[in-house]
Amino acid sequence: MDIWTTMAAIQLYTGNFLGGVLDSRGKPYPRHGAFCLETEHYPDCVNRPEFPSCILRPGQAYHHVTRHQFSVRRPG
Repeated sequence: MDIWTTMAAIQLYTGNFLGGVLDSRGKPYPRHGAFCLETEHYPDCVNRPEFPSCILRPGQAYHHVTRHQFSVRRPG
């Protein structure tokens, strides 16, 4: 999996506490059974002047692009 984004950072969330949580079909997710990659501004950027600004002023547009590309490599 490749990710391209115009955002400054990517946050990784893990499924460490999924054990016992039920999906929409009533089946339990296994512990550590998922992860999420969320593109975002740098953490705490609002308080860090050396980081790019994350403040959206009136009249400004908010736009960013994230592209996920999945591929499979065949053995051999």
